[in-house]
Amino acid sequence: MKPDPAEAGAGQEFSNPIVILKMRLQRITEANKEKRKLMDQYLRNVKVIEDAFDQIKTATGISNNDEIVTTFIKAQEQNYSLYNYVHMLNTETDQLEESNQGINDQINKILSRCQLGDAEKQNLKDSLQDEIKMLQEEISKA
Repeated sequence: MKPDPAEAGAGQEFSNPIVILKMRLQRITEANKEKRKLMDQYLRNVKVIEDAFDQIKTATGISNNDEIVTTFIKAQEQNYSLYNYVHMLNTETDQLEESNQGINDQINKILSRCQLGDAEKQNLKDSLQDEIKMLQEEISKA
């Protein structure tokens, strides 16, 4: 039986150590290029952070990085507390506005009753007295 030419070529390719080493070298080279890109990006980020700290040091006069970080964290905590306080005040304001609207509605109702004529006032008075009597009857039955 004669060997398949494709199989023979594949076997020869892997039997040649130079071809195998070139393939490995190519993979390692590609991996190194990717790592180099990541390292360059990392170094750019570090440079940006260092520049930011230098600007903060110049603006504030604080020379210690740890002190800058601590001050920043404290400021963030204070800002968060203030945010929560403002949120609470907004909630309270909304509740007060709703309460004021209810009071305004009651005032308008009372004002409209004040503008009624004498006959209408008497009718309203009679209907309210009837309601009071019915409520008293219900209370006495219970």
